Amino acid sequence: MLPYFFFGFFDGATATPIEVITGGGIDHQVRRKKATLADRPNRHLDEIIAKAFKTVFGELTSKKAPKEVQKQANKIVSEYADEYRPKVDEIDWFAFNQDLEAVKRLFDLYKKEIEDDKKAISAKRLFDLIENDNIEFLLMH
Repeated sequence: MLPYFFFGFFDGATATPIEVITGGGIDHQVRRKKATLADRPNRHLDEIIAKAFKTVFGELTSKKAPKEVQKQANKIVSEYADEYRPKVDEIDWFAFNQDLEAVKRLFDLYKKEIEDDKKAISAKRLFDLIENDNIEFLLMH
């Protein structure tokens, strides 16, 4: 005879059917495909944005850029890297992208540098024309 506590357990208990799902073995596995733009649009967009940041930062910190511009660019991105003067690949560009104020400061610095370059090139051309006695050319244009 069963002890009395089993009777309470089985009293009014109903058995529910169990559905067993079996796998198809190794044949059911499909070869993994590389994620496409349609599969992960945000990831691809983040990579494109990071590439743009790398290009801008690379130009601002190149040896051709003035030292003051290099310092400002390093200061803007330094909190997203382990070092104060990081290399382009050492910066967490995805975290940098979240700080809109820092992004704006970096692109404003880049825009200012491009405008300064254009002014310097125009002034140099003007100086070269005057130096080479091409006043007639200047008057014609």
